[in-house]
Amino acid sequence: EIRETNGDKEFFINQKEPIESKIQGIELTITSSSLAFTSSNLTQLQCSIEALLPGLQNQDGSGPHQVSLDISYGNGIFNGSATNIPAARLQGFQATIDELTLVIQSGEFQAGTQISGELVFDFLDDVNNGPGKIDFNVQLLNNGDVRYQAQNPQGQELKKGSVSIFFEQIEVVSHPASSPDIDINGWAELPGVVDSSTQQPVKTTF
Repeated sequence: EIRETNGDKEFFINQKEPIESKIQGIELTITSSSLAFTSSNLTQLQCSIEALLPGLQNQDGSGPHQVSLDISYGNGIFNGSATNIPAARLQGFQATIDELTLVIQSGEFQAGTQISGELVFDFLDDVNNGPGKIDFNVQLLNNGDVRYQAQNPQGQELKKGSVSIFFEQIEVVSHPASSPDIDINGWAELPGVVDSSTQQPVKTTF
């Protein structure tokens, strides 16, 4: 569609078919978009996309986890956000994503990109007998890698029966053309087992 205002023509284009693309290892499908431009400026661009975050599976393990985002454009920067994101799985752990915001400029992720949520250990309990949880965040690196990282600096205690389990760090880094790097470490404490010299619980590291 072409509209003319005060002698200046403005062009309007609406997408008709899905478009597949990739940004720094993140597979994207543009499901709908519309843009408007004049001879000198892009005046409007809005689109809806579906993104696949490497390493994340659907909660039932059936396939790659898909996230829907609405994208806006202004001053050379694409901004996108998602809400009501379904639960996923990361290396077998349940993952809930509470925040997902993308900021993209010149084909790279910029400051303001934020993905965070909780890892839920449905096979462990917290101190209140609910499922064990640890906060995690995601870094979209501009070399195609994606880093999932959960840290537990406060030493949050999780339980398996009478055994106390403390995850110190969980890190999974996915790569575009190779297997992911996985680093999980922490310690376990057995009830009533103490170090004879310090009288502190004996820690079995993993």
